[in-house]
Amino acid sequence: MTPKKGEGGGLTLPDGEIVAAIEIGEAGDPQVTYWWESRKAKFGTGTGAVAAQARERGIDVKASDALCDPEFYAGPARAAVKEEHGVSADVLETVRSMRRELLRARLVENAQRDGDVGLDHAVWSQLRVLVGRDSPRVVGAGAPSRGENMVGISATAADAARAQTEQQVAHHIWRDAIREIAAENFITGEDLAVAFAEYRRAGAATKRLAGAVLAGLTLERGANAPGFSFTTHDALAALTGGDDASLRRLWEPTEAFLALLPKSQLLAIAEPLVGPETHSRWGKVKAALLPGLLAEALAGGGNAVAACSRQAAAEWVHPLLAFREIDLTPPAPAAQVVEAAA
Repeated sequence: MTPKKGEGGGLTLPDGEIVAAIEIGEAGDPQVTYWWESRKAKFGTGTGAVAAQARERGIDVKASDALCDPEFYAGPARAAVKEEHGVSADVLETVRSMRRELLRARLVENAQRDGDVGLDHAVWSQLRVLVGRDSPRVVGAGAPSRGENMVGISATAADAARAQTEQQVAHHIWRDAIREIAAENFITGEDLAVAFAEYRRAGAATKRLAGAVLAGLTLERGANAPGFSFTTHDALAALTGGDDASLRRLWEPTEAFLALLPKSQLLAIAEPLVGPETHSRWGKVKAALLPGLLAEALAGGGNAVAACSRQAAAEWVHPLLAFREIDLTPPAPAAQVVEAAA
């Protein structure tokens, strides 16, 4: 926002109170955060004006993979998610936190299998941000955070996100990895020079786990929707084997999670999995009872799920938590492309 001077030399600001914070990083790059009095003050009366502003700045609203830029896209992106998936802004924050926890668990498990995806990502992402001057909202990773890094959302939404995430296997894997690294001498030692020497002497497995933890601490929260997705997160999922079947081992569609979704969405999830009679009967039950019925069906309990759909039910992951398939093949050199075209 560039304020305009009004009468008397004062600044003319949009309706509503604004607080802006500018944090200057060690490399001199500014990170700006805004707090607005209301969504209307930030976005106006609709999403069209916001999209128009983006296009004026040469940004393709549909194709951009950094739509979560809070200056423009948070409102329109949340509105699009609500329209397609029926989830509120607070529920979306829960999904974003849970999806990050899934990636963190995948990085830890990759390290435990002698993989170094987390270590490589920690080094690469920080270099892209600090040396390449990329925005963390493009890279999908920012400065390491001790907490849950949920700045800008309400305390109620943050508490709900933590309560939901802590129920999942992914969180326990991540928590145990944090505890393991926190107990190492190179973390607990009071003499920092000696502690660093201890880290240098640590085994390869410990260093891989440390790299995975560091990478997990840098991850931004995302979701599989325009405005909240990062191609780097899709790449991490692909490199660590994060298909839907493996994600279900780390995440369970609990009754508490399904209760966050509207009845229409629950029925849409159930429709391809249960028979027509069951689906019709579920459409008539009270909304408060449906999450439990669907959770039992997705967990393989009862006879609601048709035999031909049991595998689909066992592998079902909410679309906002899923990761996109991505081609990691490097592009062919220009000379080879020209030769192939000839």
